[in-house]
Amino acid sequence: MKMKKRKELFLDYGGLIFEHKFNNATLSRAHNLALKFLYSRGYRINNNDLRNAHDEVIADYLISREKNDVEWSMNKIIGGVVGKLKLDEVIVSSLVEIYKIHDHDYFPMATTKKTLPLLSQEFNLHIISNVPHDSIYSELNNYNMLKFFDTFTLSGDVGFRKPCSKIYNIARKKAGISSSDGIFVSHDDIEVEGAKKVGMHGFLAKSLEEVVEVLQ
Repeated sequence: MKMKKRKELFLDYGGLIFEHKFNNATLSRAHNLALKFLYSRGYRINNNDLRNAHDEVIADYLISREKNDVEWSMNKIIGGVVGKLKLDEVIVSSLVEIYKIHDHDYFPMATTKKTLPLLSQEFNLHIISNVPHDSIYSELNNYNMLKFFDTFTLSGDVGFRKPCSKIYNIARKKAGISSSDGIFVSHDDIEVEGAKKVGMHGFLAKSLEEVVEVLQ
């Protein structure tokens, strides 16, 4: 008896599966941990200098990504901060680990815990996310949800952000399918339109519970 082929479902991450809080308090937490690390390595950098260097690099980063959907990796961002402070490049990777984990808070959205297992029974699940780093893996793992996903396509890895066509094509190639065999759902209508432009089926939803509803 021939088994029914499972469909490939590509999901946005932030705003659909997890909620993220990035604010002055979370950024200050990351800065303080970074300063503690720098002091332990013999660098005497004051708080204002670190904050100013970080703010300048982030401003350049935001301008760049708004122009052409190009993504900077966290290594490039923190490397820029280290360069402005005239510190040794060898510390970049350690600072990346600090900022990617501690500069934001995260938690599953209200319907994620109950709905994600149900979706995984019906679809092969994939994530396409606009994020400059890979904290997604530890975030999902901390809630025992990493196991539900087959592939991850992160803008920080591929160098392009949604709605750039390149990121969708990379994602569907990872899944080994043609565009017409892929379904993409996001909380952002611009991202949905980007998926449709490459031939994927696109739907708008604000939670995984809504994903179930729009796919019925």
